Amino acid sequence: MVFVRSKIVKNESYSYLVKSKWDSKGKTSRQQTIKYLGRTSDVTLEDIPSEYRNDPSIVSFLSSAQRFDMKKREKYLMKTQQNMRKFLLAGDLKNTMSIYNDFAKQSSVTNFYENVLRQAMN
Repeated sequence: MVFVRSKIVKNESYSYLVKSKWDSKGKTSRQQTIKYLGRTSDVTLEDIPSEYRNDPSIVSFLSSAQRFDMKKREKYLMKTQQNMRKFLLAGDLKNTMSIYNDFAKQSSVTNFYENVLRQAMN
């Protein structure tokens, strides 16, 4: 299984191509870094070795909205949180669900709960 792992260092996201293998002796998975890809916002399909380019997790990563510049992502999250708070207080279920559906297209339910709903409820 191959995927892209991102790490944030000094407010900048950097990505690595990682391969996961099952270790039957330790009964756990081990991760092996295949290639350092550089800044997450600069990663392109050409940076990925050709044998991994068609992997679904790689294609998903390259098309994901998570690759926003950190400042743009923070602005997006703040605006989404503010709108969620406004719609929750107004009891506007239609717009609340619209925010959730838009966010869920780009990220997971867990991220929605942690980054949007939880913050809006505070």
